[in-house]
Amino acid sequence: MDVTIIWDLEDDPDGNVQHLRQHDVSIEEAEEVLLDRESSRAPSRSSGLPTAFGWTSTDRHLAVVYELVDDDPLT
Repeated sequence: MDVTIIWDLEDDPDGNVQHLRQHDVSIEEAEEVLLDRESSRAPSRSSGLPTAFGWTSTDRHLAVVYELVDDDPLT
């Protein structure tokens, strides 16, 4: 499956990269969970956005909230 993940600029104080950093999560860890077919999915209780729940190669269990921008290609 071809997937494109869009990240905000690293210096955007309100962006998703800064949000990850606030939680001590790397982009690589978040992408591992997002791209893992074994990750479970459910809507976020607070935002309603889709959320991927899964394990990273660093043995961390993460919940990664994301926004689906397009289905073809999956973005």
